[in-house]
Parts: sequence; C-alpha cells; structure tokens
Amino acid sequence: MGLVVNIIYQRSGKMMGNSSRETPKLKRLRKAAKGTAMLLPIMGTTWLIGPFVITTPVMEYLFVLLNGSQGIFIFFVYCVFDKEVKECFQKRNKNRVSSSATTMTMSHTV
Repeated sequence: MGLVVNIIYQRSGKMMGNSSRETPKLKRLRKAAKGTAMLLPIMGTTWLIGPFVITTPVMEYLFVLLNGSQGIFIFFVYCVFDKEVKECFQKRNKNRVSSSATTMTMSHTV
C-alpha cells in the first residue's frame, strides 16, 4: 500500500506541472491520499469476491460485473466528483452561454 501511495503522490505532482513548486507538499499529499482512499475500496472489493468465484456461477457474474465497472467508478471519482474538473466545466459553460447570447444579439440586430 505504501508503494501505491508513493506512486500516486509522485504522479499527482507531475500532473500539476509547474504549479507543483508553488503548491505545498502537504496539499499534494492530501490530494494523493484522498485519491488512494477512494480507489482502494473499488479496486479491492472485487478481489474479496475472487476466491469464491470457483464455488458458484452467481459469484462469477458478480466478479465480472464489479471488475468491468471499475473504469466507470474511476471516471466518476476522478472526473465527475473532482472539484477542479467541475470548475473547468462551469467556466466553459459560462463562456459558451455568454458567446451564444452575443451571437443571438448580433443576429437580431442584422
């Protein structure tokens, strides 16, 4: 687990780019720990079911279903529930709404 936290900590610094020098280490560590804490239950849950797959076909389907949905869970954790991504989408929608309003006003004046 320490290796996983270390890798996520290092990658979170690389993803931040030049701003990582300005950001305190504690903030980066907190963000990495949060991502790890959210992903470990998702990744580990399927392997709690894994040993029981041999016994019943229902467990096989459950195992495959949970393994297949990990990508969706990761998408929600890192994209949908991420504060930075939400802020970017809100800015983008504001720009889109303001540009469409300008276009509509210009088309009515012509």
